Amino acid sequence: MFIRFSTAAARLWCAVWCVLAFALPAFAQPQVEVQLQGLPRAMEEAVRNRLSLQREIGHPLLSTYRIQQLHRRGEGEIREGLRPFGYYAPTIESSLEQRGEGWVAHYRVALGPPVRIGAVDIQLVGPGADHPRLREWRRDFPLKPGDVLYHPSYEQAKGALLQTARDLGYLEGELAAHRIEVNVSEGSADIVLRYATGPRYQFGEVSFSELPLRESFLGRFLAFQPGLPFEADKLFELQRAYVDSDYFSRVDVIPQFEQAANERIPIQVDLEMRPQTRYTLGLGYGTDTGPRATAGVERRWINSRGHRFNAEGRISDLQRSLSATYRVPLTQPTTDSLATTAVWEEEETATSFRETNTVGVSITHLRLGWERSVALNYQEERFDVGGTSDRSTLLYPSVGLQRIDAADRIFPRQGWRLATSVKAATATLFSSTSLMQWTARGKYITPVGDGRLLTRLDVGLSEVSSFDELPVSLRFFAGGDYSVRGFAYQSLGPTNEEGEVIGGRNLLVGSIEYERYLTPRWGYAVFLDAGNAYNFDEFTLHEGAGVGLRLRLPFGIIRLDVANAYSEPDHPWRLHLSIGPDL
Repeated sequence: MFIRFSTAAARLWCAVWCVLAFALPAFAQPQVEVQLQGLPRAMEEAVRNRLSLQREIGHPLLSTYRIQQLHRRGEGEIREGLRPFGYYAPTIESSLEQRGEGWVAHYRVALGPPVRIGAVDIQLVGPGADHPRLREWRRDFPLKPGDVLYHPSYEQAKGALLQTARDLGYLEGELAAHRIEVNVSEGSADIVLRYATGPRYQFGEVSFSELPLRESFLGRFLAFQPGLPFEADKLFELQRAYVDSDYFSRVDVIPQFEQAANERIPIQVDLEMRPQTRYTLGLGYGTDTGPRATAGVERRWINSRGHRFNAEGRISDLQRSLSATYRVPLTQPTTDSLATTAVWEEEETATSFRETNTVGVSITHLRLGWERSVALNYQEERFDVGGTSDRSTLLYPSVGLQRIDAADRIFPRQGWRLATSVKAATATLFSSTSLMQWTARGKYITPVGDGRLLTRLDVGLSEVSSFDELPVSLRFFAGGDYSVRGFAYQSLGPTNEEGEVIGGRNLLVGSIEYERYLTPRWGYAVFLDAGNAYNFDEFTLHEGAGVGLRLRLPFGIIRLDVANAYSEPDHPWRLHLSIGPDL
């Protein structure tokens, strides 16, 4: 039998049902409160999330009958919720009480004694059973005999085993047995876990997306070779190397597990190039240099072999420079390179003037965290210092070593930096004087209380046949923002008969500073600097001390210091402003 409705009647019935559907629950829905007592906070949250009654609070169809039905499930759900924490025999008292127009479901829980781990039977079998990473997993298994049974720890450890094995290339590994045998009456649980590794897969062929760089060049970044045992960590190293190279804006290193054959896993590397040319412009200020500006251009790659070129110009009240560098990546492109450099510099201070032209070639390697450079430079310099003008030429090889060890170079809580170099020249080979010079600059930062202690030491030693012919760029001066604060830039050092600073053969400058931040961005500092440039026949210690304000920014730290040169008879004050990272 069919009932026919007119269009108007159908619309009327639809309206009625809509009103009933939305209005009636709003008037009839009871309020419910669930109370849990006797549980620690973490357990209470986990158990509450298991309670069906708790989850359905606010549901438009929740009725009195449904509340009573869900309340009866509560004790069983609480027991299930406590088992992951090792409590299998709790005592639960429950009640459901109507208060006014609402309901209160109350559960009082006494946990009782927990189930503790009895025997732990873990067996690793197969070709990878003795792999160090899997033995380490076995040693660090989180549940030991006597521990309270905690199911999440067991599940996390089981997942870590499967992931570790897969990361090592055991793609066919499987859990032959994995169970927890609980004896509630004895309050104990035995763990049984057996894992068969299966064969270890190897790296397969590596394929690259189409790029303007040669595959032979891209292959030099690889931390592995096809045929070696698979390790996922090697893929992360490769991805990081491509990112650090600055050639690529996007890097995806994808193991093709689905295409593995003959126990080899092909690797797909998808790369997207950065813009070939980058322009830079920077503005700054320092009390040593005054206002300064920097402009540069860089060609990230010139050819398919990944060669680079960059040029930069700098200008300030005291200094002007132009430099150009052509860089050729070597065997390890991220860290090793051969560079040819040309630099023009002009500097005029209160004590000296110099114009320096330098061309050189250098090889840089990074090994065990240390950057090593070997260079050969030819330098011509025209200089005027202490009223004496001269010209010098030097052909000098140099060897440098430096390292920065810190989690954050801009604002490390703890870290250090060390750079040292040796250069030599002889008057018998394209040089106006013979020279042997060693420099070392170090900085160490360590936490002290709520602040940081920053120590700095700069050392320089020279042996030169004719000091008058030693160019200003290779003489030592002290004083300034990054030297002895309280004194002007390069205002300290040996002087001539007229009292004009002409620089020294040697340098010794140290600093100790305590910094504390009162907010995440603002802090203060107190410091003591001491040292001087000197010759072997005399050394006069100059000292400056003061206080400073610190502003921490994403690109570095703004330091505003007021220093007193208290070793001087008139104890002059000087303001210092510098910007940059700590290391």
